[in-house]
This record gives sequence, C-alpha cells and structure tokens, in this order.
Amino acid sequence: MKPSKAGNRFQAARSMFDSQEEVGTESQDELTRNQAPEAKEDKPKEATKPANKANDQENAKKKNQDTNKKSKAVATSPYAILAGDSSSVEKTKSWNFTMKPSVRKMVSELTKKFGKTSGSALLSEIIDALYDDGDLQRVVEFRNDSHELSSIVVTENERTSSYNFTLKPSVRKKLSELTKRLNKASDSALVAEMIEVLYKAEL
Repeated sequence: MKPSKAGNRFQAARSMFDSQEEVGTESQDELTRNQAPEAKEDKPKEATKPANKANDQENAKKKNQDTNKKSKAVATSPYAILAGDSSSVEKTKSWNFTMKPSVRKMVSELTKKFGKTSGSALLSEIIDALYDDGDLQRVVEFRNDSHELSSIVVTENERTSSYNFTLKPSVRKKLSELTKRLNKASDSALVAEMIEVLYKAEL
C-alpha cells in the first residue's frame, strides 16, 4: 500500500523538526565552546588585582620612609629654625633694609674694624649677640687696631635708601623678635640704631 498524503506530510514535518533540533544543539555547542575560553581568560585577571594593590601599598610605604629619612637629615632639631641650630642645613637669603647712607658707611668701617668678611656677616653677628647675650660684647672681642674710624656723623637731612644684606632666615626671625621686644618702629630702625651705638662706642 502507498502511504497516504497525510502520512507523508507528517513525516516531512517530523523530519524538518528533527533537523531544526540538530541545528539548535549544534549552535548551542558552538556558543558554549566560544564562551569557555573567555571565562578562562577572566579568571587570571581577577587573581592579579589584589596582588597589584599589595605591591602598590608596599611601594607607598617605601616612599614615605624615604621622605621621612630625608626630612630628619635636614632638620635634626625641632628648634633648628628658631634657635639657629648649626646642625640644620640653612641657606642665606637676601633681605632689604632701609637706612641712611652714613649708617651704611658705618657698616663698612665696622666690618673692617672687627675683621668681618662682609657687612652681612657683621650684621648677623650683631643680631645674634643682642638676641642671645643682650649686648654686643661678643662682636667687639677682636679689633683691628690698624683701622681707625673716620667719625661719621649722621644728619637729619639724609634720606634713607634700600640696602641689601644676606642673612639666614633664623637670624631674620631673631631680628623681628628683637624689634617687638624693644618696641622699635621697624626692623630697619633697629638695625640702624645698633650700628650707630656700636660705631659711637668705638670712637
């Protein structure tokens, strides 16, 4: 007997359904195969993240230790800047002071009189002596007797000018404290007065 048309249709539909299932299973197998390597590649990345953070923390600690060592080497004492501790590395800076030209000449003559290397060195020693000892006796311990002062007179008509001196920041702070302690109008006024007193005492 020949198969009926309905049976043929049923067999054709069945064969089409079976072929779709085979295609579907093959496509799913391909997707799982393609996704499997990606999952394997992601696993080592997640494992390396905490290791990198640990390394970063160790490097940060080493940097902090190095900076702390450098800071301790520069300033060995907490009072290095205020007290002018010689153990600290302190560079001189330029400071401007206003004074009369005659007072500036006094600085030059006193520098030669006491054998100082420069007017700035003389001014620094004057400030240190007045701040630490309360007088200028330390400054005049050595005198060059071959150099005589020329009796410079300061007049009221003179106009002040700006002169540059190099001092350590700690010495500059001492001068500011002395100005407040002695109730002077300005740092320049105190410098001029110290120079005049020292000069007149040596005449």
